Amino acid sequence: MISLFIDESGQFEKVDTVVIGGVMIKHNSSYQLDKLATKVKQKMVQLYGEDYFKKIHGEDRDLDLREDTVHQIINSSEFEQIVPFYTEKGRLSKKILSNINDDNTASMLYFNMLNSLVTTLTLYHPSLLKNEREIKIYLASRVALYSDSRKDFKNLHGEPSIGKKGDKIYHLNNETSLLMGLNYELNTFSYLHEGDSSPSNQLHISIEKITINYEKSSKFPYMDLMFLADIVCNYVRYRRIDNYKVPFHKKIAFAYDDINEQYKEIYRSYLRRDLPTFLLEWFRYLSAFNQSSFKEQYDSYLELLDIDSIADSKSLEKVIYLAESTIEEKDSSKRKLEQFLLDFIEERIKLLNPLKQFKYYDLRIRANNHLGVFEENEKYYQKALSISEKLGTWEILDQKRMVMNRFAVSCSNIFDFKRALSISEQLIESQLALHETLVTSNVFLFDKETMIERDIILGKYYSSKGQYLAFLQREDAYEYFHKAIYYLQDDPIDKAITVSYLIHFLAESPQTMQPKDQELINEYLNGDDFDSRINVFLEARDITKNGLPFQFYTFIKLYRYRLKSSINPYKLNQLAQKVASLSTQDLTHPWPLIFYNLGELIETNDRKLGIQLKRKAVKITENKDSKLTMQMIGKMFEIKVNQDESSISNFVEFVEKQGNQHLYDYFEIENLKNLSNIEEKIKRISSKFTFMYH
Repeated sequence: MISLFIDESGQFEKVDTVVIGGVMIKHNSSYQLDKLATKVKQKMVQLYGEDYFKKIHGEDRDLDLREDTVHQIINSSEFEQIVPFYTEKGRLSKKILSNINDDNTASMLYFNMLNSLVTTLTLYHPSLLKNEREIKIYLASRVALYSDSRKDFKNLHGEPSIGKKGDKIYHLNNETSLLMGLNYELNTFSYLHEGDSSPSNQLHISIEKITINYEKSSKFPYMDLMFLADIVCNYVRYRRIDNYKVPFHKKIAFAYDDINEQYKEIYRSYLRRDLPTFLLEWFRYLSAFNQSSFKEQYDSYLELLDIDSIADSKSLEKVIYLAESTIEEKDSSKRKLEQFLLDFIEERIKLLNPLKQFKYYDLRIRANNHLGVFEENEKYYQKALSISEKLGTWEILDQKRMVMNRFAVSCSNIFDFKRALSISEQLIESQLALHETLVTSNVFLFDKETMIERDIILGKYYSSKGQYLAFLQREDAYEYFHKAIYYLQDDPIDKAITVSYLIHFLAESPQTMQPKDQELINEYLNGDDFDSRINVFLEARDITKNGLPFQFYTFIKLYRYRLKSSINPYKLNQLAQKVASLSTQDLTHPWPLIFYNLGELIETNDRKLGIQLKRKAVKITENKDSKLTMQMIGKMFEIKVNQDESSISNFVEFVEKQGNQHLYDYFEIENLKNLSNIEEKIKRISSKFTFMYH
């Protein structure tokens, strides 16, 4: 059995610090409650004297004795059954649809805070109702003073009454409001009361309104417990007015605030055993209320939830699919959600079968590639390979190749091009074997005009191999780009991407351009000369969208390194001015590379503009969403712009900070530290950024 004694403090009809609260007592019988009430009264008499009730409220309130009451009753182990509870006003965002849901109308703030407190306390506390089926609520009556200027009171509460002192007052039907609030919660969210609906399991709630008498002794047997409710509310309110913490040794505290609504959403999804929704709501809670002064209290309630009880293999699989749906999101909050979900799964990875574990490791590598966080991918890659070797099914074989391809991307992003190349060669070998098998079976299984003749997967693998060869500055990259283009004829998007790789390669290669190369360049850049190609960007309303940035980057690299003599300086300056006017705040890859290469290209004719563009390139790489690779490119740009030891030191420190041995070795950091010639240092660092990384 639970008994709640509830009062309030503050002017709810004005801008004021307000509190609703009281004391909660768990007991097995009325006899126990009577005995406790008697004990409280004896302590009150000891503290305040025989007329103690006159010193608790109003002008005669004894503040020192209030402090003593807190220490000697509420915080005393002698009265451990007494638990103070309260809610205070925070910030609640809600759409005002009517005068009756506006907290500024009449006494709606009081009603709404009261309902919020009691429903949250009785229905949303993780352990309060355990094995409890009866709640008795003793609610202090409340009146509001009449005012000629407040028509809203008359509209909602009718005609005022005459109070004891002859003033006009409104008696508030707080017990009815509370009854309807609890009724709504139980009807709408029936699962808030666990168990079946048999009579023995039903929750029995009674509400009794009490008029607290501070003038004389009362016949109500629990008036002293109502006095404690009064003391709790006033104590909390004045502590809050003075910006002090409330030093109750034990308490249940809530807030009339958005955090309370979010907490309730979490709790509902927990009771429904809906793990994906639970995690979504929990993430929103962490994101929105990390700085909330109320968070510590709500955290204590969430810690009582047995999350593992709703996290079985099936629910974790649903979380995997939820995480997968966020992978391509660019919004930073969605990326954080993705990490939050993946971390949650990893802590419980043993609950998943091997195939689902494999899917998780694949997903983690994909997510890390998208986020630009590569240091843990080796671990996930090895775990995925280990599972694939144990299972050995056709299904896992196909998924293994996808993981290998993703990990090759990870390697290239940390400048491990040799390992990426090795993986791509394994993938090509496996695909050629499969390709040969399918072509041999073509007579029996397929028509002559089939996708077998244009193996798109093989084309993608050739494209990747071409990239890694190009990063290693090997001329045979040319061969593999053309092989890829052949196989990607029926995949225009990947074909166009591969053509852009080919153009980047040709821009710095001594290879002679063949007619087929020129044809591909004309098609990709939408023109056959400088003017027609540059007009695409000059005439575009927004050059930051619709795939134009990557086309732009390819165009700039081609003319900076291979076709510089064909440039129209006037039009190039127009384009440079257009780019310089862009806001760099939300720009990402490949814009730093565009700004830098355009700056290098324009600097001959306009040194000031060229340096401006190159400095903006560095600035973009410092944006919060920049990935590791782009950050390193930015450090290299900074070195080339500043030409100083400070920038070189920053680069070295950045590489060392990553804790990645391959990066340390690739950039020859130890040798770099021993060099004394600054020009040699700059040359050594710059030489490590090849193909599409400069």
